[in-house]
Amino acid sequence: MALFLEILRLSGRYRTAHSLVYVFFPFEMNHTSLFLFYWLPFLIYITLIVFVSSQSHLPSAVEHVPDKVSHFLEYAVFAFLFLRALTQGMLSLSKGRSGWIVLIGGALFGASDELYQSFIPNRTCSLYDWIADVAGITGMITLIIIWNRFKEGPATQTI
Repeated sequence: MALFLEILRLSGRYRTAHSLVYVFFPFEMNHTSLFLFYWLPFLIYITLIVFVSSQSHLPSAVEHVPDKVSHFLEYAVFAFLFLRALTQGMLSLSKGRSGWIVLIGGALFGASDELYQSFIPNRTCSLYDWIADVAGITGMITLIIIWNRFKEGPATQTI
């Protein structure tokens, strides 16, 4: 549900409370429900990452995807959900702080995940996997920057 509403908001059909038109929610959004709406998907996702990292043998569906591609995509989604939670769905990098938080936090989480895997039988810690993780985070942040600039339209120049 949250992802569906986020897609609608990004498509321009609906806007959040920070703009002139509000998204209709079937319930009033208090602090707890705002936290759950934005942070719960991210928390579930990082729990899923840790769960998969805890497995000695990966599920067969994951084994068919090249390792570095799966790391890249896994952490691109991580970056999207983390930034969505930090900005409460605005996906704005205007102040620059949120992008750096996502990049540094994601890089640290990826490093700790790789280190954790070294303690799991049949799993290894790989610098190249961590580089793919950071590349996925950087790729998603870059896509969001491009998306935000595209949404704003051509920049007005003052001479």
